[in-house]
Amino acid sequence: LSTYGGIMFITFYVYAIVGMELFQGLITYHGYDESVLNESQLYCGNPRLESSDFYRHHYCSNNFNDVASSFVVLFHLMVVNQWHDIAHGHVLVTSKYARLFFISFHIICVIVILNIFTAFVLEAFMLEYSLSKR
Repeated sequence: LSTYGGIMFITFYVYAIVGMELFQGLITYHGYDESVLNESQLYCGNPRLESSDFYRHHYCSNNFNDVASSFVVLFHLMVVNQWHDIAHGHVLVTSKYARLFFISFHIICVIVILNIFTAFVLEAFMLEYSLSKR
């Protein structure tokens, strides 16, 4: 289990660093009260997000501005929590090629690593179950 945690940490750390290189500073969180925000703080600090679901669903705090925020975003992506809105918001502020970042994370983390973890847990259960029947 500790090997699994190490693999997840390394995967998260690599994607956090790459995400910070790609998206740092493009999305900022200033709150959502448009009456007190100045022009540069509206729409997560980026006018490209004005009519997006990313802004409408209040995902401005899901950004890659520091390592801690990056880990939170990657956790949201790992548990598939509105990952399409988060990915689309980052695509709007960069380019359509940013989708490769999110799709590769989904394939590597969600499909491969989490399935390996699930198989490990099921194998441990089956081993314990077969030993208890003897």
